[in-house]
Amino acid sequence: MEKYKRLSREKLLDLIYEKDLQISNLLREIEKSNAQRIQQRITSLHTVMETVLNHIPVAIAVKSVADGFRHVYFNQAAEAFTGISSENVVGYTDFEIFSDEEYAKKVRGRDMKTLQDGEFSQYAINYKNPKGEERIVNLIRLLVNADKTPLIISMIWDITEQRQSEIDLMKVREADAIKSAFLANMSHEIRTPLNAIVGFSSVLADTTDEEERKCYIEIINRNNEMLLHLINDILDFSKIESDALTYHLERVDLKDICQHLYLIYSMKMHPGVKMEFGANELPSVILNTDSKRIIQVISNLLSNAVKFTLQGTISLHYEKGEDWVRISVSDTGIGITEANKKSIFNSFVKIDDFQQGVGLGLPISKSIVEKLGGKIGVDSELGKGSNFWFTLPLNKKMQLKNYMQFNLPQEGITNIKQSILIAEDVEENYYLLNVIFGKEYNLYHAHTGVEAVQMFKQYNPSIILMDIKMPEMDGFEASQAIRKLSSTVPIFALTAFSQDQERKKAKECRINEYITKPIDITLLKETVKKYLTEISDSTTLHCS
Repeated sequence: MEKYKRLSREKLLDLIYEKDLQISNLLREIEKSNAQRIQQRITSLHTVMETVLNHIPVAIAVKSVADGFRHVYFNQAAEAFTGISSENVVGYTDFEIFSDEEYAKKVRGRDMKTLQDGEFSQYAINYKNPKGEERIVNLIRLLVNADKTPLIISMIWDITEQRQSEIDLMKVREADAIKSAFLANMSHEIRTPLNAIVGFSSVLADTTDEEERKCYIEIINRNNEMLLHLINDILDFSKIESDALTYHLERVDLKDICQHLYLIYSMKMHPGVKMEFGANELPSVILNTDSKRIIQVISNLLSNAVKFTLQGTISLHYEKGEDWVRISVSDTGIGITEANKKSIFNSFVKIDDFQQGVGLGLPISKSIVEKLGGKIGVDSELGKGSNFWFTLPLNKKMQLKNYMQFNLPQEGITNIKQSILIAEDVEENYYLLNVIFGKEYNLYHAHTGVEAVQMFKQYNPSIILMDIKMPEMDGFEASQAIRKLSSTVPIFALTAFSQDQERKKAKECRINEYITKPIDITLLKETVKKYLTEISDSTTLHCS
């Protein structure tokens, strides 16, 4: 302090100025250093933000309202989403970017709505990406004010997979609910005929009145048929679900199929209902198709008609077009509402919950018809009946060639009592066949495949009903042994096996018919009668 006392006022002022200058320089250095650090910080944050915005899977576009809705920002995800480079977007309006003026107008309309409605809107839209793929995208639009300048920010991201997952989950839940309802319904439907079968089988043994016994047997037979139909529908539906339902194409005459079904269903009508089929007016129509499946479809349609028609008529008809045939089943029954018409071919749908059935007949029929190249539909009005129809393609080449026409056997049989060899190891099964054929034919019973061959040599039967699964020698081996002795005797395989490989093996063993158990008694009787009638006619021809 002493040295400053000796200084003059001017010197002191100079010294203060010098120190002040030093302090000012120092402050400027400090400010400059802080500004650099702040700028570095800002630059670093900007880089991070730019990196984040360019790598998030969300397309982001920013437009300035004050600058005529020109783009001021367009990230890399937006470039990928639209297939347009940011260089061709930033600084331009949508009318300058997109060649489709209508699309640009639609986008400008959304911008105006955002400007009018306020800060936030979100919705999903369908969008076709640059590859031409249809996608579902989620779109958020924001209105913000930056330095008193309104900006519209659009954020878009693809939700196609997410939406599909949600739809799949909904389908799974819906399918679970439907199948749960189906299982509950199926349990009830199966228990109903079983209850009748078990109950009336018990009382049948206790009654001696013939009229009562006849009535009980009719009830048991009717419920047996109902139970088999339910089980077959369930099995077929399961095969359809796994795409395992098999088809065997062959030349068939539609007229013969319809005539056959007409005879069967004529006996199933409710009192006061008439079955119509104009066999005399209709031509033969040869199809290259699966006759078993066609019978199944027409039977489903006829069964429904019988179920819902209590008076009037049920008609089976077909008409032939240039390259198709249309088969229809019309009835004067209860009819179908518009709502039910839209869903009646869906699985597990029933138009009347008080009628028995699991709602599978029509969807199974639809699958079969479409697999065979046709279409199926219904025309109906509530209270005025229904007309179910389906089409099948014609094979013109097949129509031009000769074919064996199958005619249903006429009533009656030759007066000479013909013989049937039944190879069956289960006594109850033989007893059933004995009940069916014992009054009309001489029967021989073989318990094994070996016995079947020996008895064929001994009795030379007219026809053979051959069980496949037997002790000592199975039905295939027995058939091969018999074929070495006779190439003409008809052999029917009666088996619980229905796989394709079993049918193929039966064909290789030259077995004429392959009939699965439980046996369709009517079909078996008619088929046996057909073969035996042909044998009788052939014998008469040779004798004359």
